Amino acid sequence: DVILARYISGGQYLINNIKKMKQKLIVDLDDLEFLKADREMSTQGYKGLYDKYRKLLNNLLLKTYHKKLNMLHSSIVCSQKDKEFLKNAGFIKNVWVIPNSIDLSLYDKIKKFDAATFSNKTILFCGNLNYDPNLYGIRWFVDMVFPLIIQKIPDIKLHIVGLYRRITPLKISNNKNIHIFTNVNSVVPYYE
Repeated sequence: DVILARYISGGQYLINNIKKMKQKLIVDLDDLEFLKADREMSTQGYKGLYDKYRKLLNNLLLKTYHKKLNMLHSSIVCSQKDKEFLKNAGFIKNVWVIPNSIDLSLYDKIKKFDAATFSNKTILFCGNLNYDPNLYGIRWFVDMVFPLIIQKIPDIKLHIVGLYRRITPLKISNNKNIHIFTNVNSVVPYYE
């Protein structure tokens, strides 16, 4: 009855054939990719004109795909802000907000924060390392903030935990205080 596509980049192929389909098509946008591309273009330097042109063209294509959203039965976004943006832009009329969430019962065994917790001297970052804003943020922290913390607390550790499925190696730092754990089955042990 329903076809659920993840991301507009994959959903575009279904949108192009929507008139032939009997099922209702719903696209889970997760993140508005063209807004993400806009942010990426404004924060990254470019190696040359070709790279800048390629990113600009990619962004235009993403905007074109998003404009086709009004052909869908509905779409899913993570935030009310994204929903309002899509409605105001006239991209789609039927948008559902399903916020990011976690199963809190998985964390029931984690002890309460107390003095022992803070004497552990570990900073934890958990996040999707495929998501560029997270990578920029952790690199900024490692380059600009963590060295200042190490000056005051030399034995502090930074644990970076998250999904990373890119071909290129994850290059953060060679600092002995930094430990990277990618593609773990569960983040619960790291929070514990």
